[in-house]
Amino acid sequence: MNQYPKVKCLNCRKEIGECNFKTFTVNLKGYDKNGKRKLFCSQECYDQYKKQFEVEVYNGCSIYAVEHLGEIRYMPWWFSSYYFTNIGDCRKRIDRKEVGIYPSYLFGSLVR
Repeated sequence: MNQYPKVKCLNCRKEIGECNFKTFTVNLKGYDKNGKRKLFCSQECYDQYKKQFEVEVYNGCSIYAVEHLGEIRYMPWWFSSYYFTNIGDCRKRIDRKEVGIYPSYLFGSLVR
């Protein structure tokens, strides 16, 4: 009988289930501080995990800071595809209302 290792929520460490395809398709997936996809037991747990990286709320948008390779990266939303090396530039990006934030899956449908 195969015994799969147990998968735990990244934030609260609560056991979610066995390490198999069903567990990864059913549970909430989110990003960790390194941009890797991880599992969380609930949306509240994921929001709590992201909150520890939030440095300020500017004009209604959360700014997140993550250290990567010794460099602080400021992001206008959680794990955006780009980052800024100072918070001032991140605020300027949020002030630019003509630039929209779109889910990445939309770009795949535009290319086809």
